[in-house]
Amino acid sequence: MLCNRSRVLAYLRRCEVDALIATSPVNVTYFTGYHCWLDRQFKEYMTKPGASGELFPTWAVFPLEGEPALVLPVLMGVNALGLEVQDLRFYGDPGLDFSLPPLPLSGQLERFCQLLSAPQPESAIEVLVEILRERGLASASA
Repeated sequence: MLCNRSRVLAYLRRCEVDALIATSPVNVTYFTGYHCWLDRQFKEYMTKPGASGELFPTWAVFPLEGEPALVLPVLMGVNALGLEVQDLRFYGDPGLDFSLPPLPLSGQLERFCQLLSAPQPESAIEVLVEILRERGLASASA
């Protein structure tokens, strides 16, 4: 990761903040190392005809206690392979056919295939709420 973890944690303690939620591509990259050039152009209508022109959310959760999490559209998940961040969360429909079992995979590809084939929440906000609840941050200071 690019971030200076000790500096970020000191800042969170000093400001009495329990977690940071990064929402811009540059800040997501800083807190997780994730980067995809398409994130700044990827609009909702590109995968859902008639949908809005809003960008698909890509967020990072950097808690005071515990490890960071990364929230991505499921279609962009492959770009997160190889990151230090282990808590990858996807949302949306991959639109893939899982009727046949995949070929034998190993390591990160096996983990990614498992993540991809699991049912995903519809929206990024659902995933964010899930992360905050799981980590006891639902009523944390922001």
